[in-house]
Amino acid sequence: MYQEVLPNIYLINVPLPESPLKSVNTYFIKGLEGQKNLIVDSGFNEPASKAAFFEAMVSLDFSYANTDFLATHLHSDHFAIMRAIEDRRPKIYLGRYDKAHLTQRSEMNSTSDYFAFTAKLYGLPEVLVDEDAPFVRNTPTENSIERIIGVNAGDVFEVGGYSFEAVLFEGHTPGHIGLYDKEKKVLLCGDHLLGNISSNITYWKDNFDSLGSYLSSLSMLNQLDVEHLLCGHRSNDFDIKARIAELFDHHTERLSEVVDILAASKKSMTSYEVAAKMTWSVREDMWEKYSDQQKWFATGEAMAHLEYLYKRGRVEKDMVGFTARYCSTAGNK
Repeated sequence: MYQEVLPNIYLINVPLPESPLKSVNTYFIKGLEGQKNLIVDSGFNEPASKAAFFEAMVSLDFSYANTDFLATHLHSDHFAIMRAIEDRRPKIYLGRYDKAHLTQRSEMNSTSDYFAFTAKLYGLPEVLVDEDAPFVRNTPTENSIERIIGVNAGDVFEVGGYSFEAVLFEGHTPGHIGLYDKEKKVLLCGDHLLGNISSNITYWKDNFDSLGSYLSSLSMLNQLDVEHLLCGHRSNDFDIKARIAELFDHHTERLSEVVDILAASKKSMTSYEVAAKMTWSVREDMWEKYSDQQKWFATGEAMAHLEYLYKRGRVEKDMVGFTARYCSTAGNK
């Protein structure tokens, strides 16, 4: 049910139904006498996730009155259960840049409009434009967004004998945060660094360089003295510095691949068209068998790499209506 991975820190694997990730690592931190408890990350606003999450709360004697909640970032596998508890009015923390993004998104006509706009930007086929249900059903309400407490880099959380300082790890989301205890060398890093899967680095907005920010944040993590890494999915047992080096190599190779795809094309390409030709962790002929949600994530990652290259003058971009099209600097438009 749960495992005490460090003194007063309990790991709960909350299931993620219909997700290839299978589960999310949720951390229940038991406060010392006079302190509130803190839960870091949650799971989907779905029956299976909620059952495991609330069972752990009961087993560990965590109540709404004695517990605060924090999400390392806004993705629904880390945040959506907060929607299910908003009527209990607990304190819910989220990085302030992620809160700002949620606020901006909620100000559009609807969440569906937001995803329809993004789909057009990516050049997704129309059949995928309406396939936003997995995103929409886990989206926080305007009421819950208003009640979120924005976290700044440097904010401190004293809980369970730890003094956690919030660290901004931009990239996976605009305001992804981690919690770092410098003295005890403990880092809760969410999805910033994962052992045997790579974090999805997607496009967020035009003035945010997702991949560039992520690589800078990886460099920052590489400078931290960490002995106990507690990440968002799967195992925590891996060599941090070796994994960071692997990720730099991974993204360097992926950028080269994108440049080659554009150079081989006789016309400009959308992010969706580039994603369909990129190498993913499946056989080359599997693209058409990808789920709609997988194609969304893959296309967003393709655009993050395209934008990284565009911002550095290595590819060209044109807007055709609401769709971004890219070509090699020596290629045809």
